[in-house]
Amino acid sequence: MQPFRFNKIDVEAIWGVEEWILSCVKGRESTLVTPYNGCVTLSELIQKYKETIVGKKIYARHREEFPLLVKVIKTNQQLSVQVHPSDEKAQKISTQFGEEAKGKNEMWYILETKDNAKIIGGFNDGVDNKKFTESFQEPNRDKNNITELLKSFDTKSGDYFFTPAGLVHSIGEGITLLEIQQPSQTTYRLYDYDRVDSRGNKRKLDIDKALESVDFNLKMVQKNVFEGYVAKVNLLNSQYFKVNFINLDKICRAKCGKENFYHLDLSQQDSFFIIYVTKGEGKISYSLEKQCYSEKISKEDLLFLPASLQQVDIESIDNLQFIEAYL
Repeated sequence: MQPFRFNKIDVEAIWGVEEWILSCVKGRESTLVTPYNGCVTLSELIQKYKETIVGKKIYARHREEFPLLVKVIKTNQQLSVQVHPSDEKAQKISTQFGEEAKGKNEMWYILETKDNAKIIGGFNDGVDNKKFTESFQEPNRDKNNITELLKSFDTKSGDYFFTPAGLVHSIGEGITLLEIQQPSQTTYRLYDYDRVDSRGNKRKLDIDKALESVDFNLKMVQKNVFEGYVAKVNLLNSQYFKVNFINLDKICRAKCGKENFYHLDLSQQDSFFIIYVTKGEGKISYSLEKQCYSEKISKEDLLFLPASLQQVDIESIDNLQFIEAYL
């Protein structure tokens, strides 16, 4: 049970590209980077090794359905204004509309931006259910730009946003971000800037299902990991996943006598860990059958640490920074 690396899947979109870097979604399953020919998917690893891969409690709850989806999103244009349902709303929509829907909570860590990059999330003051719903009724339905009703945030590298199910949102042009989410593709578009595809067709909107999903009590939360220059920043604690940012060059562990050193004890969490390197390079060390191993890690690497790996040490070689996620 060593750290695993997976091949990414590029998915082109009208607004840019998604890199699916860890997925068990059917049709877009991550395959293991191996030294031999053939494809081993993440779901096949879980089916074969079960709690050894993901942890006892997680396997008991989710079985072979891996509970996270991780992407890198790169935008050349603004994404549609959209919303995802909660687990409860997804169940209601599935019954009401006769199609499968799944809840989707997600968080974003901003990796890079161009000038004037913006995130849209939540409503401007004074916008309530009645006012927002009226903007989709005649004669406003095809004329109103609903972004005028929504909050806009300037953003830069190091920002992070939690986008809970029910929050109306959009990602602006010129942004590269890491997205960690529930493994759901249920997205309901409210507005798409009247764009057309290569055939001249507008993309489908899902007004009724979107309005059913909106939670008007939610607000977008924006923070930045570099405010205060803390070595470890908790980005999110939720029932769906937990996420931390680690700046190893700010860590000094007097107990072990090493600087730029991070010890991760997986046995305390009974969970797999995901490591995504956002900057710099370093080294990860671990033990297998009383033998010590290490490998280099660098920017844009994603490592999946199986729950049974127990303990790993991560050291910085050059300004190493990374995101860790687990359940």
